[in-house]
Amino acid sequence: MNGSAASEERLEPLRVATVPTYDEAADAIEWLSSARFPIERATIVARDLKLVERVVGTRTRRRAAADGAGTGVVVGAGVGILLGLLSEDVGVVGTLAWGAILGAALGALLALALHAWSERRPFESVQTLDAAYYDVLVEERVAAEAVGILTEWAVKDPARRLETRLADAVLS
Repeated sequence: MNGSAASEERLEPLRVATVPTYDEAADAIEWLSSARFPIERATIVARDLKLVERVVGTRTRRRAAADGAGTGVVVGAGVGILLGLLSEDVGVVGTLAWGAILGAALGALLALALHAWSERRPFESVQTLDAAYYDVLVEERVAAEAVGILTEWAVKDPARRLETRLADAVLS
């Protein structure tokens, strides 16, 4: 296999743009699509990932009981509706109400028990995965076309923080 045949079979996509947010990467794909570029040949890749955990509050027994009761109400009401529909003697409203009440009580008790026995941290948090940059990649055979389209887009919108690139393989 010679060198030119190997480069023609290359399956790795080339980076044609780098942007700071996912929304801008999605906008780049939309711009390519509006120019009738075959976007099924494009990929968005997040780079320099970091896990961010934002603390949102203290995990207390009261909070655990309230969360458990809320879940119990939903589950109990659902069971109550099903039993009410299946039973000829008791109405749906009655079984729904009793199911919600019993579900809230049982949910709160179970949540309190889990809270007491768990070794979880004493706080609640929300985790997100953030990226420093997003690359727009396309197949090598359409990279030059994509760069042309994205360059035109950046010229029409000078405020856009789009960094277009062509790999050395495309330039040669």
